[in-house]
This record gives sequence, C-alpha cells and structure tokens, in this order.
Amino acid sequence: MKVYTENTSSKKAILFFTGWGMDENPFNHLEHKGYDLIMFYDYSTLTFKNCPKEEICTPQCSQECVMQQIFNYYREIYIIGWGLGVWCASAAFDKYLVRLGHFGQFRELKFWARIKRAIAINGTLIPISKTWGITPHSYKKTLDALPDSNIMEKFLHRMCQGKKEYEFYISHSPQRGATEAKEELATIERELFLSNSLTWDTAIISEDDIIFKTHRQKAFWNNYSNISDGYIPGTRRKFNLRMVNVPGSHYMFNRYSSWEEILNL
Repeated sequence: MKVYTENTSSKKAILFFTGWGMDENPFNHLEHKGYDLIMFYDYSTLTFKNCPKEEICTPQCSQECVMQQIFNYYREIYIIGWGLGVWCASAAFDKYLVRLGHFGQFRELKFWARIKRAIAINGTLIPISKTWGITPHSYKKTLDALPDSNIMEKFLHRMCQGKKEYEFYISHSPQRGATEAKEELATIERELFLSNSLTWDTAIISEDDIIFKTHRQKAFWNNYSNISDGYIPGTRRKFNLRMVNVPGSHYMFNRYSSWEEILNL
C-alpha cells in the first residue's frame, strides 16, 4: 500500500483510502485547510508502508511504521474510504491489529479513541457480492480483461456518467497503469474476508452509482446498522450510523472543493 501526504502541521489528520486504480490526482483539487492529508492507494498489498515481512510487530516498527507514527502524532483522526477503499481500509486495520497482538481488544488500544469519524463513500464491507457489492461475474470479467486499456476506459465511463464528471476526472486522472490495476483486483479477490475492525459512522451514497449499485449499498448499510449496537469500541461515543444520499455517480468528488465539505455532509 502506497502513501501520499500533504502536511499543514496540524494535529488533525484525514486518512483517505482511495478507490481502485487511483493515486492522489483525482482528489488534489480538494482543500484540506486545518487538516493534514494522508492518502492510501495501490492495494496490491494490504499492509501499511514499512510493515516488516514478519507476521508480528517488532521493536523496529515503532520507528518505521507509518500507522504508529500517525496515531502517536495526531490527536484527531478522520478516516474516509471510497469504493473498494472502504473494505481495504478495514482489512488493512484488521491486519495491523493482528500484528500488534491486540486483535479484538480495542479498549487496550488507547489511540483508538483518536478516530473521530469513519466515513464510507460509495462502498461496502462486502465488496464482491450479488447483494451488497459488485457482482462476482462483473468483478471477474473486469479482472480477466485487464490489462486491456479498453476495459479501463469503459469503467471510467461507468464511474463518471455525466460528461462534466468524466471531463473533470480525465483532467485529474491517476498516473497508474492497467497492469497495476489488475494486481489490485487480484489481491482483493484473493484476500477477501469479512472485516469489522473499524466502526463506520457515516455512509455517503450517490444516487446514480452503477459501480457499487445504490440499492445494494443501502441494503448493506441498513443491515450493518442493525448488527452494530452500543458504544464505538475504545470510546464513549454511542454508535449511530448515518446514511447520507448525495447527487452524482460513483466518482462524485468533482462536486466538492474541500474535504471539510465532505466531512460535513
């Protein structure tokens, strides 16, 4: 997993887990005044930067691990996942907690209380699903067709349905190749498991998303809100999932000029 950062010397940070095949470019028009911005992308691996090959954390991790540095430095952390980045964020934290040797013991992780928000945008925690995500047939069809550039072009037109959205995205397109995109999809399919390491408090759902179909997102988050109860682990905040409907298709970031706008939805 790769990391892109923009620092403002703030003690508040937005951790953004981008969608499939992305880098920072499709989002670099969004201002982040008052927040440091840390973007994660390239899910050909699901471990954070500088994690050692060993399956457990070592003393060296505290010096090199990007996630430990984040939680040691920032007082307020806002997690945002988009598309496949919703599941990838949760999966990466699952793996991280296993490595720490504290999986399932959230109250022992004092830094967990520093997560103030966890916002899912146009994605679910079961991303390959006929009911709650991208159908297995569609997923496999895309994976098998790559690295054909035509399949990427077709995906972009589905992701950005309107002409303005498409033209905006193309002017901010990621500088990554179809071969890398194929590796990402293969990793997610191979690694897929039910992850619940993060407690998502907001689900933002575009009205015309045909990648993660709108009705499937609503079905998933309705079920999620029913199975999650009580307090958010490691905090005194009560769990209360909000579902927010917004105009647009899967890529909806062209409609906003700052991350603060998205946090305030």
